Amino acid sequence: GHSMIAVYAADSGVEWQLYQIRQGVSVPTPTMSNGATISTTVTGSLPNLTIKSIGSFGTVKRQFEVNF
Repeated sequence: GHSMIAVYAADSGVEWQLYQIRQGVSVPTPTMSNGATISTTVTGSLPNLTIKSIGSFGTVKRQFEVNF
């Protein structure tokens, strides 16, 4: 159960960063109502951009990395 919540949080972090990049705006970090947390980093610049997002819930952490 905790693993899936951490996965969804990590996915939300990637989507949040993609939205900011596409829209060219700064939006506050999403607050998860279930207590999960998100930590993201963006490195590089288009067309060589990397987004890393870590979703945490309890003691479980899951990470996604997107390159484009």
